[in-house]
Amino acid sequence: MSKQINWEAWASYFFFGYPLGNSCYLKGIDTTEPADLNLPVERVHLEPVTQTISNYEYATQQAADVFLHVLETQLQHRANFNPVVFLSGGWDSRAILAGIRKVAPERNVEAYTTTYDGGNNKEQIFATQVTNCLGVPHTIIELSDNYYQSLSEQALTESAFSTNMHIWMHDFLTKTPLTRNHVNFDGYAGDLIFRGMKQGIDDDQLSPDSDEFFRRFRVQIPSTVFSKPVYNTLEKLARKALADELAKYPRETRALNFLINNRGARAVGYSIAAQRKHIEVELPFMDNRLLQLATEIDPAIRLSPSFYPDVLKKINAEVAVLPSTNSPEPEQIGWTEKPIIKHSDANLKFMLDEIGGLAKDFGNAGGIVDWFTLDPSKTVNSKREQPFLRRHNQTLESVYLYTKWFRHHHNLLAPCNVLSDSFALDDEITASTKQPATENFEEIKAKYKSEIEALNSNHKLHFNLSVDVEAFSISDYYASQTAYENEVNKLIFADFGDGSVLESELLSKEIPCTYFIESYSPLLNSSDEFSRVISFFNRDHTEIGLHCHAFSIDEGIKKHLNLQHDWYRDEKKLTEVLGWGKQRIESAIPNSQNINSFRSGRLDIYPNMETCIRNAGFSIDSSLMDNVEENYFETRSSTIGNGVFESVSLTEVPLTSYRIGDKVRGLNFNSTSFEQVCHLIYLGIKFKLPCLTMLIHSWSFGKGGQASLLGKNVQYEPDNHLIEKFRHLVSFVEQISNTQFSTISETVKATEHQPKDEKCQQANRLNLKPELITVTCEVNRGSLIASTHVNQDHLDGVFVYAFYLVVNGEVVDKHLYKSDNLTKFDISTYDNSAEIAVRGFIKREGDAKPLIARTQVVG
Repeated sequence: MSKQINWEAWASYFFFGYPLGNSCYLKGIDTTEPADLNLPVERVHLEPVTQTISNYEYATQQAADVFLHVLETQLQHRANFNPVVFLSGGWDSRAILAGIRKVAPERNVEAYTTTYDGGNNKEQIFATQVTNCLGVPHTIIELSDNYYQSLSEQALTESAFSTNMHIWMHDFLTKTPLTRNHVNFDGYAGDLIFRGMKQGIDDDQLSPDSDEFFRRFRVQIPSTVFSKPVYNTLEKLARKALADELAKYPRETRALNFLINNRGARAVGYSIAAQRKHIEVELPFMDNRLLQLATEIDPAIRLSPSFYPDVLKKINAEVAVLPSTNSPEPEQIGWTEKPIIKHSDANLKFMLDEIGGLAKDFGNAGGIVDWFTLDPSKTVNSKREQPFLRRHNQTLESVYLYTKWFRHHHNLLAPCNVLSDSFALDDEITASTKQPATENFEEIKAKYKSEIEALNSNHKLHFNLSVDVEAFSISDYYASQTAYENEVNKLIFADFGDGSVLESELLSKEIPCTYFIESYSPLLNSSDEFSRVISFFNRDHTEIGLHCHAFSIDEGIKKHLNLQHDWYRDEKKLTEVLGWGKQRIESAIPNSQNINSFRSGRLDIYPNMETCIRNAGFSIDSSLMDNVEENYFETRSSTIGNGVFESVSLTEVPLTSYRIGDKVRGLNFNSTSFEQVCHLIYLGIKFKLPCLTMLIHSWSFGKGGQASLLGKNVQYEPDNHLIEKFRHLVSFVEQISNTQFSTISETVKATEHQPKDEKCQQANRLNLKPELITVTCEVNRGSLIASTHVNQDHLDGVFVYAFYLVVNGEVVDKHLYKSDNLTKFDISTYDNSAEIAVRGFIKREGDAKPLIARTQVVG
């Protein structure tokens, strides 16, 4: 019998690094007893105590005494074994090693260290200092360059795919000379007991669903790999799983219980299981006496930064002061970075090849294998900065584990989809509580109408309304806006039961507009339904274009066109797909009228997009936007400007880009305020921009809500605020004689004879919060040359300039107002440690006070 995937368990894994509680990855075999999971380490249940140890000195002494007594007892129990310690750079293993030397100096203990593939040599450097101090034999073992490829599948299978934390342990153990006659005294759980890792003093005041717990226990942020709806859904599931697990424990010991029983038993514990295949293992920190003591010590003492170091001092004062990976960063000296083996180019290729093989055989595998963000043709490393690179690569490790699990269990699995499966658990839609911004539409219109009239310009600005007509179901992995599959009218026609908003606000008023129709949607696979859509939008005053979301193409179309998972990288296939969508629209238009305009649903996925668009028979593209900086860290286009320009035999009409200070925005109807739109129209006329191109979606006039476990909006009713905002936009454009609504093709035709430099302008000019002046500085042989530049797009007049030289926060020299915007300061008497800055002032000639000032720190 086929089984359903337990997405809550997978969500826990992707965010916390392990499934929580007793959950398994398959439904129907969820366990109620920990024994059924075959856990490598026994779980505990720590009850709160009525009286606590509140004397700091007594608490640290008790902790040291009990710990040493536990060690002594375990050493006596293992009298016939050779003791070893796997010594890291942290406090736990050094506490054990120093403790063994203290309570049993006659025992010949040895230490073994590796890097744990952590990206540096801190473990070896700090561990060596400890063994030198204690006079203990020490062996450093380097991991093999191919350990991950060689051992990962075995290690993951042995842990029931619960964690990927222990893979290095298999390589490490095979390189040691250790046998069954050796016993490792492992530091497991020491960081939880004595260091209070991920615990807070006031945890008993937090509810199980507190965001504080989620942020603290989360170890991964997989946003760079999963599509946004999948990521959001998994986060909701992970939050629910965490709250449910935390609620099982007494509030006073909640965090400690959770960490020992989850991070410990379901993740770190598998390294203990790997050890036990080779040697014997003792876990001193898991002794009941130490666990009980941890609950008795006042949290304000146990969780203080000085507690563990002071316990160490009572074990061995010399070892306690040595640098450690747990010490404050400034105290961690003498180490160097090392390449992370599992994140090497070779290993990343290994993981991506495995993931790609799964995608080829099983598509998105329930939504987790988002192939275009995992595409090995993209540069995984060079375009990503730390800490995003490491976070991204950690998520690749997690998806690799999922890949191996999915292959191992695919014969058991029922058809799966993380979005629809999660939605089915709770399909009640909760309305959004976000309130629309309050804007005085009439006041804003009057203000900008007056400012435009003051320009006294005869420039004609084309305002391109462009609507992406698209409809995707709840099960679509990429669409953030959706509706029930039988309510497609809400998405396509903005019809919520009282007639189409698009009909009443645009089409019936004969407002020129370009409608980009998504030809590939699974909700429009019926030819009759598709023809109904085309006839609805095809009017005398409208233009029809093609819209394509490459990864939301209906499975039937994929089979018809024989598309593999990486089809979009094949120039011929992409051309064929675009041509198929174009032909489908043209066949539905009376007299098979040709369409010329195209818009992509993504800006970052097609390596040969312009060539394919042209080869498919389009002459106009409206896919680009200036200075694209997001979309999974890939940059599809950079500085292209606003307006109209020619590229690869195509006419490009990019979506209008504007700035608010340093932030780049696109002219999107839903996210751009009414005042911002009016301001952009004013600037477009002022700078004689040929056009502004605004993005609207067919669902833009709807109000969405969310199910508790679905990370996307579900449209359910019209948004009256947005409808009113649009009406005022139409009113404003019609009141301004310089502005007219146009289709994109009409704009191209109207501007085709304009000079090139008039048709396209720098997008930076459309800045709603511009820098009015900039101060630049150059140091040359003891002199500092400073200059001030005025943003003449936004400041008019004749100016005079002044400069202050500021050293270590004090003004030491002034060059007062003159017409020259350049000056020179002598800084030869200041050494390299001096903090030097220049403050530049400008004022209009004849004014008494400066207009504006700006400070520039000198590098």
